[in-house]
Amino acid sequence: MIGPKLSLGDVDSFIISPDKTKVAVLGDLETDNVFELFVISLVDGTSPVKVSGTLVAGGNVSDFQWSPDSRRLAYLADQTNQEFELYSVFTDSTGSVKFSGAMLSNGNAHSDFEWSPDSNRLVYRADETTNKVFELYRALATGTGNVKVFVAQVLNGDVINFLWSPDGSLLAYRADKTTQGVLELYTVSATGTVSTKVSATLMSGGSVPFIFDFKWSPDSSRLAYRADQTTDEVFEL
Repeated sequence: MIGPKLSLGDVDSFIISPDKTKVAVLGDLETDNVFELFVISLVDGTSPVKVSGTLVAGGNVSDFQWSPDSRRLAYLADQTNQEFELYSVFTDSTGSVKFSGAMLSNGNAHSDFEWSPDSNRLVYRADETTNKVFELYRALATGTGNVKVFVAQVLNGDVINFLWSPDGSLLAYRADKTTQGVLELYTVSATGTVSTKVSATLMSGGSVPFIFDFKWSPDSSRLAYRADQTTDEVFEL
């Protein structure tokens, strides 16, 4: 146990900061069944500081992530309405900003948001403009400069997943951008919006081909991916 005993509530989850000086705790520590985000110092064990903003009735924080520099927390919550939106806050509860853009009714940011390695940007998937169509967005740590970095060229094209390069210069993502259901691999610069397809042309015929998964090289110069690129249902590297 860290610091004073919490008088009520349950801890749902917790994550220690990258610099190991603090722990972020998700729990109903103040109001029964209202899950909010708190920070506790691992240095002096002071009482928890609530860092998530005031929630709308029935609202909860659902997911959270430390910035690599341990200065901020990003969290997902239905803080102001019934849609889950993405927020960022300093660990002393100051400087709370909303990352995600204007959300359509029933639109939500996805829980797989990710800080850039330098803590300056956050990338997330959301169906902000079309229900159930998850596109890729990027914003600065200040909550400004929100831009869409994936624009589908086919109806209902989705970004499935994404990954920052280790040096933070590029973002790789997997999406059916040009052909429905055919997942290909793209990169976009940390500051740009123009994507480049980096996977080779996939086979035609048989079942729908796709890129299965991918990883960056440690020096950020290359991507390895697994796909049935030349033979149907034979996944090669």
